[in-house]
Amino acid sequence: MSTKDFKFFRGIKGDGFEVSLEYNSELVFLHLDSVDKMNTKTFRELKRFLDQSYELFTTVGYKALFTNVPLDRQDIIRLDKMLGFKPFGYLANVQLVNESLLLVFEGK
Repeated sequence: MSTKDFKFFRGIKGDGFEVSLEYNSELVFLHLDSVDKMNTKTFRELKRFLDQSYELFTTVGYKALFTNVPLDRQDIIRLDKMLGFKPFGYLANVQLVNESLLLVFEGK
């Protein structure tokens, strides 16, 4: 598996945010592309989207959802952790953006 095997699904919009998916036959990455406004309603919708995405992808055989965030985006790292993502070490044969933190979501 290499990074060239990944496909992208962009333009998933919620109320105040937009996400995209990067996936191949073994891994799914969820990327928070933009947040227009952050409030309780947006956070809850984002959390619901994440929980439903996790349920969908684990149903079809994926083990977890991943994300990688540049280290200079501490606001997104903090938000991802609030949503339930946890730091993850290393994925073999997956080249991440330099200076980024790999996070994993394994359910509620």
